[in-house]
Amino acid sequence: MPGVHFLPFPSYFRQPFGLATGEGGVGEKAVMAYIENLLDDSESGLALPACLVLEVIQGEGGLNNISNWALQELRRITAAKQIPLVIDEIQSGLGRPTEFAWPQ
Repeated sequence: MPGVHFLPFPSYFRQPFGLATGEGGVGEKAVMAYIENLLDDSESGLALPACLVLEVIQGEGGLNNISNWALQELRRITAAKQIPLVIDEIQSGLGRPTEFAWPQ
């Protein structure tokens, strides 16, 4: 899709940089630093996005969710750059991370 860019996900099981996993660990910190540097670098080839869409619970190929630390760090990064963070949890996360947002 033109104009859409995909960023690494700080996965506990499939850490994209092959570093140690765990909440707030070296691997997660590397992913968050990569994303922040990519958005900060005017020569990265990416303009600031209109928004950042995140699937907090990924259900393809197993259940893979983002840690609380990584989610808070990503929100810090996007808030500092005034980029809306859109949380997509429809497929496997519907109702799992919190209660439903509407009366039942």
